Amino acid sequence: MKNHLLENLRTLKVNDEKILEEYVNYCLNNSNPSNIGTHKHHILPKSHFCNYKNIDKYTWNCSHLTPSQHLVAHYILFNAINELQGGFTRLYSKFGYLIIENVLEDDFNTAVKNAYKIGTMKMLETKKNDIDENGKNCFERATAKRLTTMKNTVQENGLTIFDNMKNKIANTLKGKTKGIKFSNTHKLSLSLSAKNRDKIKCDYCDKVSDPGNITQHHNDYCKFNPNRKFKYICKYCKYKSNNIGSFSVYHNENCKRK
Repeated sequence: MKNHLLENLRTLKVNDEKILEEYVNYCLNNSNPSNIGTHKHHILPKSHFCNYKNIDKYTWNCSHLTPSQHLVAHYILFNAINELQGGFTRLYSKFGYLIIENVLEDDFNTAVKNAYKIGTMKMLETKKNDIDENGKNCFERATAKRLTTMKNTVQENGLTIFDNMKNKIANTLKGKTKGIKFSNTHKLSLSLSAKNRDKIKCDYCDKVSDPGNITQHHNDYCKFNPNRKFKYICKYCKYKSNNIGSFSVYHNENCKRK
């Protein structure tokens, strides 16, 4: 089993052969399926070995580790193979040693969540500043590609991934915000947050307001903009509007010219 695992891992760009062997030994020697609350760790990373990601079928690729052992395993793996630059593994390598050295087993899950949150924000900042060989922003390019895929991929129910996601969010939030009574402290916190929000000035009417209002009703959509854009256009009478309320009542399916 050990030799089979090492042979597969060596197909990647190995940084240190000794550390790679240490990683495999660590996964095999510490695996204990009988322990309660263990994590199922893919010894061969599923991002690179899709054929073996089903650990219920390929049980030899599964190591049952405690949360802290799982963290250590990712930490060793990252140092053994430079090719593994996935977000999860990168986070473990950057923040793992802090958790391994300073956190008790009982506090492990909270510590990982905090480290993951910090690491995600740092990675996001890095990606936003990355420029590829064509001079394009890597983050914007990846985001646009992902959005295009979601809008063009039709699932079994006939809707796109994007539409299904919107419906799922809408159904989840349905009825959950109505009738909720906030405490006075919460109301005060919301009020202060809104008042302290940075204000933006409209380029055409000089209106100063918070970013949400300016984005919705000013700049590109300002009535004083000679090249004003419109969000809604009636398909029957071609009436243009930025107000969804009145537009939905009197146009499109309710238009007189239908």
